[in-house]
This record gives sequence, C-alpha cells and structure tokens, in this order.
Amino acid sequence: MGDQQINDQFLPDGFERLIEGVEAEIRLEVEQKYAGQLEGCRFVKRWLLLRQIRHEVAELARQRTESVSPQSLF
Repeated sequence: MGDQQINDQFLPDGFERLIEGVEAEIRLEVEQKYAGQLEGCRFVKRWLLLRQIRHEVAELARQRTESVSPQSLF
C-alpha cells in the first residue's frame, strides 16, 4: 500500500491519536513550567509535583479537545 492510499483512508483510532498528540505537546509545556521545582527535590515533593503535572496535562488536554467528538472521523 503506497503513502497516497494510506492518506485516503480513515483512521480507526484517530480520536485517540489526537488526544495523545495534544497531551504530548501539553506535557512538554507543563514539564518545562515545573522543571526548576523538580530539580533536586525529595521523593514526596517530586511525587506531588508529578501528580500536579498529570492533573494539569489532563485538564488542558480536555479543554483543548472538548469541541472534538469521539465519533469524529479522522
């Protein structure tokens, strides 16, 4: 199957790919925001910061993709 044929087909997991891509972009932004705090912190503080990062990534991804239906065709 050539590249052109692949591009002409729908992706069965397009919504999941969209979410994963958006989360990856956001994760980089949020990790940069907390990079200074993560350096040299102890285990419990690091664990709390990582939880905060996961929460922020999930919330921002939700906000950025709330207008996209999981039933959308990709």
